[in-house]
Amino acid sequence: MTDASTARFPAASLALAMVIAGTVGAFATESGLHPVAVVFWRCVFGAIFLFLWCLLRGYLPDRTLSPSRLALAALAGVCMVLSWTAFFAGFAMTSIATTTIIYHIQPFFVVLIGVVFLKERISLDQLLWMLGAFLGVVLASGLVFAHGHDDANWRRALR
Repeated sequence: MTDASTARFPAASLALAMVIAGTVGAFATESGLHPVAVVFWRCVFGAIFLFLWCLLRGYLPDRTLSPSRLALAALAGVCMVLSWTAFFAGFAMTSIATTTIIYHIQPFFVVLIGVVFLKERISLDQLLWMLGAFLGVVLASGLVFAHGHDDANWRRALR
């Protein structure tokens, strides 16, 4: 099922998603709450909005979920809560930028785990996209400027 508004304006949808995602660190830091509290409220509001969205769009299942699917959903939820708690706790230990960069290296490990343990194959196209993404992480980390010329204003902005 395709949403007409996102099909017509995908860049606007992406921009809105990035604005929301890009402000998470600032709100978490400025709230002064413990990371567990930030994650708790994130889950509460996320569950409310997700339920309303699914209800309005008709995405809720007509039949009850099986116990095995509920258990998998609960396990996935626990993993997400632990991941977000570690993410928000990282803000107190380093900058938002550094924490975010480290957090976004996770997909590389997921792909590597798939290759090693599930014997998945990576196509040349996928490998090139991963290398491009990793290059982006390296450039965003500031490692490139560590030995060369860098702007003092940029360093102040990262602190």
